[in-house]
Amino acid sequence: IVDEIGTAGEAKAARTHGEKGVQLVATAHGRTVHDLIGNSELRDLIGGLKMSTLGDDNPRYKATNRKNITERGSAPVFSTLVEIRSPSEVVVHEDLARAVDNVLEKEGLRVQVRTLEDEVMYVEKQEA
Repeated sequence: IVDEIGTAGEAKAARTHGEKGVQLVATAHGRTVHDLIGNSELRDLIGGLKMSTLGDDNPRYKATNRKNITERGSAPVFSTLVEIRSPSEVVVHEDLARAVDNVLEKEGLRVQVRTLEDEVMYVEKQEA
């Protein structure tokens, strides 16, 4: 269990331990998956980013008409991401790799919103 991964060195250490099969539970500086993608120090947690050039015959080029794209460089350190929105609400990204890819491709996110009201947990699947 790691409290507050906040530097590139700590993110790299988490990746190294994860690659060795160590099960990690950690917090990181940022409130949303967008924050992690935008944080150059912590991007390694979500697989890092790389620039790619698409060929003319690539279906992704034909769909977007963009030759240069940003994509995830490798597998994320964690399979699941939980955003703590408030003491009574969390947003769960069950497949972090897919969530990052969807953000980079400007597609909707499939999430679970879990809300606690009067000691009852409500789970709602949403597209954000």
